[in-house]
Amino acid sequence: MKKRFFLNIIFGFIILLSFTDTFYSADEYWIRVPSPTTKWLYRCVFPDQQNGWAVGDSGVIIHTSNGGNSWVLQNSTINYFIEDVFFLNIYTGWAIANDFFYTGTTILKTTNSGLNWIASRYPDTTKVIYTINYLDALTGYMGGYSGLLLKTSDGGNTWVQQSIDSNIISYFPIEKFAFYNHRLGFACGGIIDISGVIWSSTNYGVNWKAFSAAPEPLYFVTWKDSMTAYSCGGDYEYGGSFLRTYDRGENWEYLPMNIFGVAQKLAFRTPKDIWAPMGFSQRWAMSSDTGNTWIEVLDPDTSSVYDTEFLDTARGWAFGTNGAIYTNLTLL
Repeated sequence: MKKRFFLNIIFGFIILLSFTDTFYSADEYWIRVPSPTTKWLYRCVFPDQQNGWAVGDSGVIIHTSNGGNSWVLQNSTINYFIEDVFFLNIYTGWAIANDFFYTGTTILKTTNSGLNWIASRYPDTTKVIYTINYLDALTGYMGGYSGLLLKTSDGGNTWVQQSIDSNIISYFPIEKFAFYNHRLGFACGGIIDISGVIWSSTNYGVNWKAFSAAPEPLYFVTWKDSMTAYSCGGDYEYGGSFLRTYDRGENWEYLPMNIFGVAQKLAFRTPKDIWAPMGFSQRWAMSSDTGNTWIEVLDPDTSSVYDTEFLDTARGWAFGTNGAIYTNLTLL
């Protein structure tokens, strides 16, 4: 299993008692569908409405080419944890993987929709990479431990550390990127019980400035428009958190969800309706007013959900432990 998530589960469930005891059942919203794996599915990506991938433990990669009606295994060529996956289009994609002891990061790449994945080690085996994002065939970013923020301008042949400010929080782990365009970008991350951090760049990723936006790590960030963006995260003690900015990241409004778990993703079904999978706590946080208020929805069974994506207002998918794949009931 994933070393970064080896925390005290017993302590976590004691903390659960301090949160609300009003629950809604996910059986009203989600149903489990057949899966080709029993491995933990940790991250997903859908470059269009027909093609999607989910990745996770033991090198597992699954793919759909028919909008989720069926899923098949792909051969990643590795057997350790895949941290992140990103597709530029339905043909070209990358994934990031680390073994249990973090003895070097593996970058997986495909140019034929995952029929073949080519694995290569990042040259500096002392670097630990968690996430990857490409803006076009040449321009991409990777982030990871100790403020590692790398950029390529030649399709991944070479990677260069970008300039970050001298604030100590700049060197906290980076978990995810989001770009509005080539010029405007965010990254998010942080360290538990110290700070949740947002990094921002307004000059094509050349310089990055760190902002302490929350008391716990942030695991996802996304843009709404050129001024508005959202982020989420949390920890075992405080529960989930939701953040938003209306001034391109100069200021972030921090809004506790008051729901047990760690918000892993913000999946927008509509501009107002948001689903946030809460990971180990076996529930979602759901908002119908763009994050002003949240209710908690229990997972349909004993699996924990770590990623959720809506293809449109009627079609959504979610992935989690034990190979769990869920679809929202409006599909049926």
